[in-house]
Amino acid sequence: MLVTNMHLTHLRNSSVLRQQQVETLLAHPWLNDSYDAIFLAGDFNAEINSSEIEFLLGLPTISARNAYIAGGGSLPGHTMPSRIADQPEQGRCIDFIFSLAHHPDYHPDITSARVVLETPDAAGNYPSDHCGVLIQIQLPTRDNRNPTSNY
Repeated sequence: MLVTNMHLTHLRNSSVLRQQQVETLLAHPWLNDSYDAIFLAGDFNAEINSSEIEFLLGLPTISARNAYIAGGGSLPGHTMPSRIADQPEQGRCIDFIFSLAHHPDYHPDITSARVVLETPDAAGNYPSDHCGVLIQIQLPTRDNRNPTSNY
């Protein structure tokens, strides 16, 4: 399994730059190796309907699946700011986990998904300015693996 964690630029009006950053990640040689599952995760600094996320989801050479949605995560799934319970009108979902596969049938089974780290400690401090996204997956058995599991 390959898990890639990234943090795309936070600069405003930088959709083109974020798309270039995604292209650079997808061109990495490690993605040419064989894995049972590949995940691209992190702070995309872009919402699901942004051009950079639509670019990723629309690539003809790979299948990209929003693992939070595939795992039945509750919507809206806000991850920013972490104090979302105090400021629900300001909530945004900019942190994602995407499953990448060569074919839509080759994604692992994502059995659950949820937002985590959304609760402060006793002193009122949050672990981060973002909430996290947690998924659980079921990998295929050895006998039922995709024989060409390169994404």
